[in-house]
Amino acid sequence: MPRPSSSTLPLVLEVALSVAPHRTLSALASDDRHNRRRATQDLAAFLAAFLADRLAGVGNDREQDSRQPTAQPPLFTDDLRPLG
Repeated sequence: MPRPSSSTLPLVLEVALSVAPHRTLSALASDDRHNRRRATQDLAAFLAAFLADRLAGVGNDREQDSRQPTAQPPLFTDDLRPLG
């Protein structure tokens, strides 16, 4: 599976954090280290599931596109010589 672009991953992570359970995010600021550790584990599991769900189609779209002949026609058909 190809890597997601560098602009896609931060956006997906930001969305994942914005929809993470409030109790998990609140527990990250807890004074009790056991609560913080549990919250960290919960957040990691949530982010992994969210990323797997959101990025599942990233590789499939590119593979599907490479099988289809998708040559884009030139805008100006009179000028078909190569650039450079």
